[in-house]
Amino acid sequence: SSAASDVYKRQDLSSFFGATSFRILVLAGLSILVAVVAIMNWVAIQNGYDRKTNELLENLKFVQERSAERVTSWATDRRAFIYQLGRDQELISLTQALLKIEPSKDILINSKVLRKTRNFFAGNNLFDPTGFFIISPDRINIGSSRDENVGVRSFIANAKPELIDRVFAGETVFIPPMRSDVQIGGKYQQSMFFAAPIRDRLGNVIAVVTERVLPSGTLSNILLSGRPGATGETYAFNADAKMVSKSRFLGQLKEIDLIPKDAETSEIDIRDPGVDLTQGLLPEGQMIDLPLTYMAKNALGLMERSKTRSTRNTQRNVAEVNIDGYRDYRGVTVVGSWSWISELGLGLATELDYSEAYESHTAFKHNLLVISAVAVFLAISATLFTLLIGQRAHASLSQSRDQLEIRVKERTHELSEAYDVISSSIDYATNIQYSILPTPESFSAIFKDHFLIWEPRDRVGGDIYWNRSWGDGHLLILTDCTGHGVPGAFMTMIATGALDRAQEEVTPGKVAELIQRMHQLIQQTLRQDEADSRSDDGLELGVCFLNKEMTQIVFAGARFSLFVLEEDTINEIKGD
Repeated sequence: SSAASDVYKRQDLSSFFGATSFRILVLAGLSILVAVVAIMNWVAIQNGYDRKTNELLENLKFVQERSAERVTSWATDRRAFIYQLGRDQELISLTQALLKIEPSKDILINSKVLRKTRNFFAGNNLFDPTGFFIISPDRINIGSSRDENVGVRSFIANAKPELIDRVFAGETVFIPPMRSDVQIGGKYQQSMFFAAPIRDRLGNVIAVVTERVLPSGTLSNILLSGRPGATGETYAFNADAKMVSKSRFLGQLKEIDLIPKDAETSEIDIRDPGVDLTQGLLPEGQMIDLPLTYMAKNALGLMERSKTRSTRNTQRNVAEVNIDGYRDYRGVTVVGSWSWISELGLGLATELDYSEAYESHTAFKHNLLVISAVAVFLAISATLFTLLIGQRAHASLSQSRDQLEIRVKERTHELSEAYDVISSSIDYATNIQYSILPTPESFSAIFKDHFLIWEPRDRVGGDIYWNRSWGDGHLLILTDCTGHGVPGAFMTMIATGALDRAQEEVTPGKVAELIQRMHQLIQQTLRQDEADSRSDDGLELGVCFLNKEMTQIVFAGARFSLFVLEEDTINEIKGD
């Protein structure tokens, strides 16, 4: 038999699994699988790392270069503004008046000209309200927004004499951030300046006007808006490797005591503490003695190289990148990009925490290794388990083979006997159902021209038709009972009984009442009118009553239609 054949096949397969050569082959295959998975993982991780580093490289350079462009553009705009201010006729007149006054502090402070000059700057909405200087050719402040600066030598001329000399030579310059000479907002802060010459009508430079700007203002706002990721920042620093813009980690710097608790700026030296200060660790020495960060050291190297170029503006914003990781001024490992803007004397750095920079790649690597390890483990476990089962199955299948053959023969004999019984019963039921159908002769006696198509799907079923006399006429009924096969045949017998009784109770010709009564009788027979009825069976039928003269037909249907052929047209009469 087929079942016995399957047993033999499984026995042969289990014997194959139990063979020593097969076990060696499987172990070799598993070793190759592990090696292939390891190589594929290494290739996938390396490719993912390369793509991530290239993406990181481009993103850092993009943010850094865009920030440098915005800062340079802002500085260019401010230089243009201060240049135009130096040509303002009112300012020129006020400056000429100030130059005529004795450069004494008290005399200048009490002069009406200085008050008018201060009102002039205060009334200019485009001018930074932090402060201004008007510097005479003797490098004396003959005008300032603060009394303590008036009548003394300009501290800009002392700190950056070469830049002031360039302004008196006719240039408009940016003066990089340096420690302020006076307190601003109650504290000594970094200040930077835009300076332009003031010329008389003959074009001679008679003085210099400067605009004081705090790096923590517009410059910091520009840089704070250009940050990569959630832990990234872009900041500016000067030639002393001191941060001059506001750090986005201001609160964190206060917590780790890098700046005072009441500080509003982050003027810190960009030095490597050697440890991660955000984890509560202490630096490896005094901050002033620590080396510069990798970024700061290389950025100042860019500054030194820019000084050796023949043209100051040549390749002024060359950006360098480190994506291998280095410690920043907090001791946190970061990746970054930096450049030195020679014309501004400022360095810009864009940095992002290493953990965030490679977070997606780390997650990818971890998930890939875990999935691969689980898959290899399951594959090995399944294979070894199959080998073990194969060995056990070899013994058990041999023992059960004979028993299964006997059981198959017994079951086949039982099924054959059962089939014969069921087939005989259905044949008998078929004879019964055919016996209640009207004979072909009964149709020929009524209709001269007729045809009948009755092709039940099963040997017995739920489709049945009747042709009976009813009163003086003839009753023709076509019925489709619910169910197929034996259940449908049962319903035809119930329907036949219901028709017999309804035909006796209903006046001939009232086919609608006949259908209604049949429906009631079937419901009563199947106890469908009771709450606990287990049957929802029924039937669909079409009923035609023809009068004795065969001149009139009355039709009623339950989900049945009557089709009438009139010449070349077929009309459908639908039952309710």
